[in-house]
Amino acid sequence: MTKHSITRREMLKSTGVVTAGMSLGLSNRQAQASPAKTSVNRKTALQKVAARIRGPLAPLFVPMTKNEQVDYDAMGRYVDWLASNGVPLMWLTYGTSEYTILSEQEILELIRVIADANAGRAVFISCTDSWPTKRCIPFVKAAAKRGADVVKVLFHFGYFPTDFNEESLYQHYLNIAEATDVPLFGYTSGQPGMSSALVGRLAAIPQMIGMKNDTGDFHRQRAYCKAGGEHFIPMTGGFLGEFLYGMHFNAKAYADVPILLAPKESVAAYKFLLQGKMNSVVSYIERYERPLLDLAAQSGSGFRAFFRTMLWLMGHFNTNVGRRPHLTMADEKIPPLRKFLEEREIPVAR
Repeated sequence: MTKHSITRREMLKSTGVVTAGMSLGLSNRQAQASPAKTSVNRKTALQKVAARIRGPLAPLFVPMTKNEQVDYDAMGRYVDWLASNGVPLMWLTYGTSEYTILSEQEILELIRVIADANAGRAVFISCTDSWPTKRCIPFVKAAAKRGADVVKVLFHFGYFPTDFNEESLYQHYLNIAEATDVPLFGYTSGQPGMSSALVGRLAAIPQMIGMKNDTGDFHRQRAYCKAGGEHFIPMTGGFLGEFLYGMHFNAKAYADVPILLAPKESVAAYKFLLQGKMNSVVSYIERYERPLLDLAAQSGSGFRAFFRTMLWLMGHFNTNVGRRPHLTMADEKIPPLRKFLEEREIPVAR
């Protein structure tokens, strides 16, 4: 494929990307119905939410103050910036959002802050930890009450490798769905992952509208897409490069890292993909995605410390501090990241 390079301004101009305050789908106010009085109303509400889950998703990193407290104000401002720049999807999730160093109360307050700042512009997906069923149920209800559109229910296979079978896992999701009135995502992390048969059973639960696949297996992603059917949305935890494969098997959305610093360019790349303009898609991958992921890996600072520092350099976060024992990026490792941003005309505030 011929390499095609375009500037940041050219990409935005040529695609007619969404302007500030606009999203790719229905507004959250349109998609959210009052508590369903009938199964028909509930099904319609679920379908409206599912129909909006398209395109790139912003995984949310959590800002900290110098005293290692959650900086809710910075999070609210950053979410507002993302939504104002047309980001269609975002999630607060177990890994990227560092649930292992957050209390449940902090997670719920983050959900409230994010939902308030988002104001229905993007679909907002929150996440449980790998908790027992009876702990997940009140959390799912609390997350929805605070404004989450969808709740992703994590099951980490590495935590309980011999303490479950697929029937117990199916019952876990079924019991949560029956006890709540919230659109749900499955979430398989680690090996061996879910079987295609289990995904098919989960997809038959009306509230289960999709799942995140973190097994890192392309062939399994294809099997999940086939097993879930047209209405079920399997997402990869990777990047646009993976979505180029998954979209051929009914994948609808993907986690995208460059959307965190260049949201309009990310949305533009998705539009180029829908239009079949593959040279422009490859240009985005080569300009933003691949070098950014390579730089993060080369920094030796840890994925979260790297992106916290990036958002601090851009002025979105007040510090780049990590909550110990998680890392804070060392000052001497910052210059290559600063150079990366400046070369791509991303405003640097620090």
